[in-house]
Amino acid sequence: MKKQPKIAMSEWMELLESTLVVNPDVVPEGFMRTEQLAQLIGKSKSVAFKKIQLLILRGKVECKKFRVSNGKYVRSERHYRIKK
Repeated sequence: MKKQPKIAMSEWMELLESTLVVNPDVVPEGFMRTEQLAQLIGKSKSVAFKKIQLLILRGKVECKKFRVSNGKYVRSERHYRIKK
């Protein structure tokens, strides 16, 4: 068997970290997160979420996930928009 070349720890770190680089999505106009909708209606996040879920079941609201940045990292979050 052939020996594989040794890879330095710094090379591993660089390679592994490169997989974590994710650019946030541009959220289209009209989509809002649960927190934003809760503020809009003056209710808690959990109450707003329940109302949103009911509207989704009734076919009045659509849900899509977008990658957004919170300053430290990028993560996927649900956004909602009224169906037209």
